[in-house]
Amino acid sequence: MSRKNLYLLFVILSVFLCFGCVSAQEVQTDHGVYINPSYAGIVTPEDFDRLQSIPPMLYGDDENVVYSFEEAGAILKKGLMNYEESILVTLYTDEEYTKEKVKSIYDYATAHTGVPNEGDYLRWNIYGYSYSGSHGGGIWNITFTIYYFQTKEQEAEVSNAIGSVVSSLKPSDNSDEAKVRAVFEYVINHVRYSADTSPLYVHSTHAALINGDAVCQGYSTLTYRLLLLMGIDNRIATSDTHAWNLVKVDDLYYYMDTTWGRDYYLLSYAGILSIDQGGAHILDPESEARLASYPISTSNYDGTVVPTSTP
Repeated sequence: MSRKNLYLLFVILSVFLCFGCVSAQEVQTDHGVYINPSYAGIVTPEDFDRLQSIPPMLYGDDENVVYSFEEAGAILKKGLMNYEESILVTLYTDEEYTKEKVKSIYDYATAHTGVPNEGDYLRWNIYGYSYSGSHGGGIWNITFTIYYFQTKEQEAEVSNAIGSVVSSLKPSDNSDEAKVRAVFEYVINHVRYSADTSPLYVHSTHAALINGDAVCQGYSTLTYRLLLLMGIDNRIATSDTHAWNLVKVDDLYYYMDTTWGRDYYLLSYAGILSIDQGGAHILDPESEARLASYPISTSNYDGTVVPTSTP
């Protein structure tokens, strides 16, 4: 063997041994399940029968190798947008490994961007995920297994149909309120509440738009996407049992519930609670934290001021 080849072999072995310094003892495995809080009463961890158990590994697909949690979220988001069931993320970080930081990758992936088929639209068309992987030596390998309410093909149907719906909406003028009213009227007239709430599918946007038969998550994700297509910012608000929308009109945000209909149009938080005697609109902690920074009107859009009371 030539001296040059011996030198190359020495370099390769040195690199291999250097990487091998991350011993098997330092590599730890982990797995977990996350259920979207809005669906905690609908699915259980036992429903996630595709939980993967992958062997410890240190290096993943080069295309999925990133160096920040934001970049890891971008990799996961790309997979979510493509309705992939299994998504590998390899993260180089000095951060201490925790389950909360794994969840932060998902939070970055589903963060509100104002793009109609991202953000809350993604988050509430997913009822949860499981993950498994390894971490050690500053390298995290995590495989997310995602559980969707609708398929990739169904999402394509939604994307193909929704443009014509937007074109059919005829706001009375170019004001924010007129655009919101047009979406509100379309959804409450187009979608009926599903008589059979047991299939997971009825929680999807596809169920609301294509079948016209859905439960509140289908209503709210359809409303979310239509409003953003009309240029109206909005978020999805949730309680332990319900989902509706927080909608921007001019400079303030109001609550609007297309599932419950006409009485629930552009209300303050006190306003929506005042007519919901069952407490279905009491924000859950995650939703309350997510919406805390928004300038929410203290009066209904019609000017009615409802005294604030503790739910």
